[in-house]
Amino acid sequence: MKNAICLAANNTVGCTFLDWSLHFVTGQTEYYHINNSTWIPLVNDPLSYGQVENAHGHRKNSVSGSQAAQQLISDLQKHYNVQAVYTFSAYPEQIDIICQQNNTTVDQLHDQSTLDFVRQQRYLDFDQLIKNCLDSELTVIYVYADPKVVGYFWNHRNIQRMVFSSDEAHSIKDLENENENIFFQHSKDHWQSLQLNNIWDVRERIALNIRPFDTKDFWNVSSVDPVTWINCQELWHNTEEVVLNLVTMLGLTIDPTRLQEWLPIMRKWQKIHYKNLKFHNNLDHIIECTVKGWHFPLEHLSLQQEAIIQHCLIYQHNLNLKTWNLAQFPDNTLKLHYLLEDNIHNIKKIY
Repeated sequence: MKNAICLAANNTVGCTFLDWSLHFVTGQTEYYHINNSTWIPLVNDPLSYGQVENAHGHRKNSVSGSQAAQQLISDLQKHYNVQAVYTFSAYPEQIDIICQQNNTTVDQLHDQSTLDFVRQQRYLDFDQLIKNCLDSELTVIYVYADPKVVGYFWNHRNIQRMVFSSDEAHSIKDLENENENIFFQHSKDHWQSLQLNNIWDVRERIALNIRPFDTKDFWNVSSVDPVTWINCQELWHNTEEVVLNLVTMLGLTIDPTRLQEWLPIMRKWQKIHYKNLKFHNNLDHIIECTVKGWHFPLEHLSLQQEAIIQHCLIYQHNLNLKTWNLAQFPDNTLKLHYLLEDNIHNIKKIY
């Protein structure tokens, strides 16, 4: 199907903004919403929505998993007009659905072999999704979640659904609690039985449990058929060139007026990604300054970011922090350095 475009990704990498941009810069004022089988207006600025900064003011067509993608393709074929441009984003199947399909329960995911099996089945299903799109002669654009910027994905950018169930997520805290209850319930119960419930206890428990540098879910697309491949960092930092090149590749035409309207919105969108990457980009320097007693200012950190710093000190340097009554980290790595002490936890080497 000419001008039917699948924007595929295995993580939240900016496909919503890319989807909207392809419509906006080519002068379209409406687009076909496949799920509703109707044409709806294209918003002029998608960057205001909910509790998380993203482009979800644009109601893109979106599916998860090969079965839903095949159904969407079938629906699109019934309403297809060769003169129009159709887009949808495609993501891996939800983890709870993969578990159901393979007679596995979410509660079993704390077992590493079960988790690895579910991950593999999810990858295979996503691979089938890409194949289905190509077999239907759709244009597939794959935005690759680059593991070199794993820290970008420490931020939850989509809180519409829980990760391991179909329940609605009301906040980022809901997602964090869900993950903890599935993978670290035993640890949580043990610490609570010892009445280690203060904020500094919770931070230390998180620091010991998390694996912030795990990249097992960062897949590359595997296909012998043509797929347009874009590194997410290229999309974030070189957005204008990426979008203009895609428009040319798709055989579409730029609307010069719309392009000028789009540029300041694009720059605003890029700042969101800079903000999400800043802590990750500075983390190695923060750790080095803390260990060596160098001066480096620390902006206000979330509990998760503080736990990641403490995790790195424990697992990379066998150091810990004197955190009794430390509700919040100080504003400088030099002050954090003075809180260092030897790590006494019995840990497995993971780096």
